[in-house]
Amino acid sequence: MKATLVLRPDHAPERRFRLEPHAGRGDEPAGFKVRPASVLKLLDGEAFKDLRDFLGARIETDDVRSAAEVLHLGEDRSGLVPVS
Repeated sequence: MKATLVLRPDHAPERRFRLEPHAGRGDEPAGFKVRPASVLKLLDGEAFKDLRDFLGARIETDDVRSAAEVLHLGEDRSGLVPVS
């Protein structure tokens, strides 16, 4: 699955970050590892919803269903954008 986090803060250029699915281990939650990790080490569903709701973030992916599962979003798939 290809997935990219896209941030577009007000009055700033769009920023794009490659996402890699992460299953989580022990007490670490599942989500996406963000590359480069200097921005955010792990993006889980709650963090994504916050970025989406407050900064207009979106995730462009070739597999919306799988991305929603990784983030445990259930039916709330707003902000997940299909790309080919």
